[in-house]
Amino acid sequence: MRLPQLSPRLRMVAELVPPGSTVADIGTDHAWLPVYLVQQGICPRVIAADVADGPLENAAKTIARAGLHEQIELRQSDGFSRFAATDAMCWVLAGMGGTLMARLLSAAPWLRTPGTVLVVQPQSRANELLDWLHENNFHIQQELVCRDNHRTYTALRAVYSSSRA
Repeated sequence: MRLPQLSPRLRMVAELVPPGSTVADIGTDHAWLPVYLVQQGICPRVIAADVADGPLENAAKTIARAGLHEQIELRQSDGFSRFAATDAMCWVLAGMGGTLMARLLSAAPWLRTPGTVLVVQPQSRANELLDWLHENNFHIQQELVCRDNHRTYTALRAVYSSSRA
């Protein structure tokens, strides 16, 4: 079963995900992005994670309606606390503030490994996230901007490198 179209904001995020990668969607909420990534053939497997029971219940319903329980794993996790570096190739954080994103990323030092890909879409305080990315040797590969519901959003894909640019 196909779900409703993604919002322009989430389509923009999906566009930044490297095709063929295993993705972890941190703070998935309703799992619309993971379902889209699998249905569109962008990703073979996605881990949809959230800290709270309510969003995970919503995500489970979305995944069940789409019939994708074999390709999308649900995981209850506070940020990256229940993850290891080998769980995904691309890590998505979308729809939360830049301050929170920087805090969650700081708590997972194993992300600072060559080739690690982050796709981030901060709702506020993007400057704090950008500072964190720069200070931790993540280099921006691509940045996109869109309008959604009378608001401007930005998203970017950043890759870790052991050297500063």
